Amino acid sequence: MKFAAGLALAAIAAVTIVHAGNPSMMKNLPAESDSADSSESGDFGTSCNFACLAVMRPVTDENGVTYSNECVMRRAKCKGNGKKTDPLEEYKRIYGKEFGAPRDDDDNGDESPSEEDSFVQGEASDEDESASDEASAEGTPKSFCPNILCPAVYSPVTDENGVTYPNKCSMEAAKCKGPRENPLDEYKRIYGKEFGAPRED
Repeated sequence: MKFAAGLALAAIAAVTIVHAGNPSMMKNLPAESDSADSSESGDFGTSCNFACLAVMRPVTDENGVTYSNECVMRRAKCKGNGKKTDPLEEYKRIYGKEFGAPRDDDDNGDESPSEEDSFVQGEASDEDESASDEASAEGTPKSFCPNILCPAVYSPVTDENGVTYPNKCSMEAAKCKGPRENPLDEYKRIYGKEFGAPRED
């Protein structure tokens, strides 16, 4: 049994040595310059197929692109993904409007200014609170800061006061001066009854 295993290993070694010197067998081997192309096609065994730890130690490359750590930067450079796309810009490109902008079906259809157009951040409204509550009870939404979750993408931005935010979405959400919409009020506006009220079967 040991003799058969030794004979098999010797045969494999002999075949490997013969094929190593044969130029016709080397045409399928990737060259050093082909490593970036083969990594994009998902081949295994290239130097670009490695995992990086999720440790935040931001580094910036020579093009000004910031990466979460040096390993992520090396992987991106190896795969040829040196450029990053901003998710908020991608959203605007796909949907044709800013992230968090009101939906088109919320428009009232006429050209008269809506409540959202007359709302000015940081200034008190001319309307009293009771009038706006009545409008909300009738089904017309009030002007609120949106309850949005910003993506966990670290693309730091700084506002005019020097405050740094993790991304543009977080900055816009923090700067919104209007009231935050209460989800229970939204439920009442949509369904016409309080949350938890008994069903009418």
